[in-house]
Amino acid sequence: MESRANTALIGAFTLGVLALAFVFIYWLASGSWGANTRTLTVEFFGPVTGMTPGSEVLFNGINIGTVKAILQDPEDPGRVIAQLSVDSNQPIKDDTKATIGIQGLTGLGYMKLNGGSKDRPNLFATPGAVLLKGDSATTDDLLAAAGEIMARADSILTEIEDLVKTNRAGVDASIANVQSFTAALSENSDKIATFVDSVAGAADGIATLSKRIEGVVDKSEAILAAVEPDDVRQTITKLRETAENASSFSQSLSARSGDIDRMVTQFSAISSDINAFTASLTGIGERA
Repeated sequence: MESRANTALIGAFTLGVLALAFVFIYWLASGSWGANTRTLTVEFFGPVTGMTPGSEVLFNGINIGTVKAILQDPEDPGRVIAQLSVDSNQPIKDDTKATIGIQGLTGLGYMKLNGGSKDRPNLFATPGAVLLKGDSATTDDLLAAAGEIMARADSILTEIEDLVKTNRAGVDASIANVQSFTAALSENSDKIATFVDSVAGAADGIATLSKRIEGVVDKSEAILAAVEPDDVRQTITKLRETAENASSFSQSLSARSGDIDRMVTQFSAISSDINAFTASLTGIGERA
C-alpha cells in the first residue's frame, strides 16, 4: 500500500509539473497574463520572404507582439495576409508603414512597423477587425541588394583566386623573400641590438650637448643682463667718435699730401748733402 501511495504522489507531482510547464509556455506565447492584445491584419501584395509564424513584431524598434499566422489569399494569388498579435495600447495609425525586416545575414524576417501621423486615427480606437496595408517592395529591394552583394563578393573572390593561380610563382617568391628577410633579421639580431644601443648612445650624447648649450646660453644671458645699457651706449658713442676722428685725420692727410711730398723731397736732399759732406771730410782726413 505504501509503495502504491508513493507512486501516486510521484504521478501527481509529475502531472503538476507538466501543467505548470504548459501554463508557462502559454504565458510566453501570449506575452503576459494581463496583456491587452488584439489581432492586426497586414496585407501584402508581393512575397513575404523570411517571415514565419512566431516572428517578432517591432514598432519603432520596440517588440510589441508576434506574427500568429501567414495566409495566402485563396481568391487572389498576389495577396498575402499576415495576422499579428500586438499590444492594442500602441499608437498604430492608419498611415503606419508595415514592412518586412531582415535580421543580418541569417535571412530571418520580422514585421517592422514604423511611424504614423500624430493627427491620424488610431486603428485600435474602435472595435472590430483592424487592417493595415504592408509594403513588400522594401523587402524585395533588400533581398535584391543582398543578392547583388553576394554576387559581387563571389566575383571578387573568384578574381583573387585566379590572380593567385596566375601569379603563383611570384607569390611563392615573395613569401620566400619575406622568409629570407625574417631569417636574416634573426641571424643578425645581435648586430641590430648593437646598432640600436649605438643610436640610443648618440641620442644621450645629443641630449647632454643640448644641456651644455642651454647652460652656455643661460650664462650669456646672465652676462648681458649684468651689463648696463647706458655703458653700452656710451662705449658705442666713443667708438663712433674715434672712428670719425680717424676719418677726419685721414682726410686731412689726403688734403696735405702735396706738402708731405715736398717735405719728403727736402729731407731727401738734405740727406744727400750730409752724405756728400761726410764723404768730403773723409777725403780730407786721408790726405792729411
